[in-house]
Amino acid sequence: MKCISCGFENDNHARFCMMCGSKLGKKVLNNDKEISKKLAYVVREDEIIDDEVLEDTVETNIDEIIYYTYGKVMDKECFKYDIQGFTTIKEYISKEISKEKFIKMLLNLVNTIRKLQFRGVKLKNIILKPAQIFINKNNLKVKMICIPISNRNTDRTLKELLKEIILTAEFDYNENCKYVRDILRFVEENDCNDLVVLQGGIEKYLDDSDKEQKNIPKKIEKIEQPLEKSEKQQPYLIRLSTDEKINIDKPIFRIGKDRHNADYKITNNTAVSRKHAEIIKKNNEYFILDVGSTNHTFINGDRIEEKKEIPLEDGNIIKLGNEEFKIFFN
Repeated sequence: MKCISCGFENDNHARFCMMCGSKLGKKVLNNDKEISKKLAYVVREDEIIDDEVLEDTVETNIDEIIYYTYGKVMDKECFKYDIQGFTTIKEYISKEISKEKFIKMLLNLVNTIRKLQFRGVKLKNIILKPAQIFINKNNLKVKMICIPISNRNTDRTLKELLKEIILTAEFDYNENCKYVRDILRFVEENDCNDLVVLQGGIEKYLDDSDKEQKNIPKKIEKIEQPLEKSEKQQPYLIRLSTDEKINIDKPIFRIGKDRHNADYKITNNTAVSRKHAEIIKKNNEYFILDVGSTNHTFINGDRIEEKKEIPLEDGNIIKLGNEEFKIFFN
């Protein structure tokens, strides 16, 4: 039975919605005609909680997800979400929306998913439905519901989500809406799971002045032009998920989740090991060494052998598990 408050499909025998807790057949509204300020997800007996994702996201103020808690109600495990102050994307696009706001909303949505994936949250751990994705109407920041279930099936593909948003939005027809058709065609013809390509395909429809102000990762290729090998000085990394610059200022620079021994600590990505890799300086040359990580280390997409020093060149893409960096030499 479909809940008319949040749109969640429940079992036919259910009396209350497994997602928002509303009594089925009765719509719950507040004064602003938005759905209830609390949502709940009850874990079924056949579902397995992903402890790593749960530990990394529950009761944590992460910009990309709705704050939630974990507990039990009537001996059933459940997650409770606080959606006060947010509007669903479905509600937001049901009213006339300008080109600028629509494109920025799409870019923020893609960027939110991209950041969550870098944290180890998979598509199956988030709800891909406009009625259960939330947006702050003031800054267009997008937040999603995280469901830390390891054997949960994905609601739908990212392509299906984007097509639904594009096809159901109410646009400002005083503007030239040719961009809507172009974006829809781009989504249909491309692999939407490649978030970098997807982001680039959408952002080109922003005006030049908007591109300088948008709240999405910059193209790392534009940071600095590669230099000759002989010009190598102190190198630095750019963390591609955040644009953070990391100076490599030690002969042996350790990267991992170890809070005590890592020179650069990655505490928000379960795919990175406690002791993952080292960047080593020898005779004014730099090498990377995988120290025995669980999810391995890659250079330009090629997995490197454990405990073997591999030389680094300007512009190399280093991937630790699924966390990507680009190295530069001044």
